[in-house]
Amino acid sequence: MTDPAKMFPYTHIVKRNIKHTYLRFDNNGRLIVTSPPCSTEKIETILLKKSRWIANAQAKISKQIELENRIPTTLQFLGDNFPLDIDTNTTKNFLSFNQHSGFLMGKEYNPLLIDKFYLDKAKEILPMSVANWAKQMNLYPNRINFRKTKRQWGSCSKDNNISLSTTLMKLPMHLIDYVIVHELAHIQHKHHQKSFWDLVSKYIPQYKDYRYQFRDYT
Repeated sequence: MTDPAKMFPYTHIVKRNIKHTYLRFDNNGRLIVTSPPCSTEKIETILLKKSRWIANAQAKISKQIELENRIPTTLQFLGDNFPLDIDTNTTKNFLSFNQHSGFLMGKEYNPLLIDKFYLDKAKEILPMSVANWAKQMNLYPNRINFRKTKRQWGSCSKDNNISLSTTLMKLPMHLIDYVIVHELAHIQHKHHQKSFWDLVSKYIPQYKDYRYQFRDYT
């Protein structure tokens, strides 16, 4: 009989205040099982039952990790692709950008420097755009936060705090403007019903076309 623990090495977390067993994966693709107190046999029965789903999910995560660890030859900035060169002859750890020559990274490839570049540019460019659209729409956020996200370009909390992904800096400006208008519209409408889209279309009439364009940057 197949040993599910060997097929899918996992970490078991016991929580007494829950009723069901949950499966998830950490950033390295390792399986995390969270359950109420129960036997190892019961956990491994669940793993066998979910084996196909687990295998498919881990394959997708492994592919994503491989893509993220691959050294890119270009970087996106404001809708354009710029070449990325690495100067291995220097001992300095840096990332510079020139509109004409592209990106130059010193010492070795370091994705944290790229994250910092996007964060710095987001703080430099996005508040001005938010202020411009907020004035036009007469909708003002309480606060603007910046964070790196993989699946969400922006969000608006119930307290009207707007969070913007630093990866917005990969997009052309018209798509950035759409995201900003979208989140500002949520200050007035906390849903995606017709009144919300009517407000968005008042300022971004092409929003339906723009939504399709995001596929080129995800």
